[in-house]
Amino acid sequence: MSSITRRDFVRGTAMGALGAVLGLGSQRPAWGQDPASQVVLVRRAGVLEADDPAAAVREMLDQACAALARSEDAAAYWSANFAEDDRVGLKANVMMNHARPEILTAIHDSLTEYVGVADDHVAAWDRASGGVGREALAAGEGGWGRGELFGHTEGSISRVAAEWATGLINVPSLKCHWLSGVAIGLKNWCGAVTNISVQDGPGTAFQFHGDACADIGMFEALPELGGKSRLVVVDALEPYYELGPQTDPEFFHPYGALIVGEDPVAVDLVGTSVLQGIRDQVAGEPWPINPPPKHVTVADTKYGLGTSDPAHIELLTLGDDPEVL
Repeated sequence: MSSITRRDFVRGTAMGALGAVLGLGSQRPAWGQDPASQVVLVRRAGVLEADDPAAAVREMLDQACAALARSEDAAAYWSANFAEDDRVGLKANVMMNHARPEILTAIHDSLTEYVGVADDHVAAWDRASGGVGREALAAGEGGWGRGELFGHTEGSISRVAAEWATGLINVPSLKCHWLSGVAIGLKNWCGAVTNISVQDGPGTAFQFHGDACADIGMFEALPELGGKSRLVVVDALEPYYELGPQTDPEFFHPYGALIVGEDPVAVDLVGTSVLQGIRDQVAGEPWPINPPPKHVTVADTKYGLGTSDPAHIELLTLGDDPEVL
């Protein structure tokens, strides 16, 4: 486990390097001086090696949601934000480091047990494949299939999101990315659209790759995507802290965490901070994320999708050592 504390993280080299890549001032204030958004980071040592990882992940999610509800009862969060007749789409990630089935089933079970959502009213997907119900979610992408539900509208948006779901939960994994610096919640919506190209050529439905994907917030701004999203649950169990696109086992870090919140920009900022801290720790010196993940602040300043100012984010750290980021 890392020994970087919250104070070290904010005042030390990790936050300094993060400020540089995001264009933040050197005197950036600490987290939560005037909080407007809440983000919960839950860590558990050895969660990936636990006798029952699924149960351990469910406990972590319960902790996070209880904290969001400011309650000792996770059910209070779910029942306040979802209804029994909802159809809930989980926008998972299967690129580079996939969102683990244990997280998908933990969300599914929270919806069915705490709210009463039907099993076949919970679906997970990425791009043009997915699955409906707990059995399919537990199988992961290897057990998913294709079909009309997982196709796309004439507007090039996933049918799950645009036509089937009444609510969405964004379930990205935590990773660096060769095009955008980081790929967390804001970028995860790229797998909910089609007709896109790295070249952003004529005729592509969404053109966002220029300037290190600075405009990727356009997806969160869509009513069919961010407009339906009620929660972000980031798989930070084993972040990938290099750029890709191919993965190397050397660059997976056993962080053992979930990052959970409703403000997509605040969640991405915390996730970016974690990745920057891991890189600095591994290198033994500042190792800035490159290209700079400017889309995180642009999602705030241009699209108004949330806050990218740490002073307006209440960061709650829970788990084995609440001070350890």
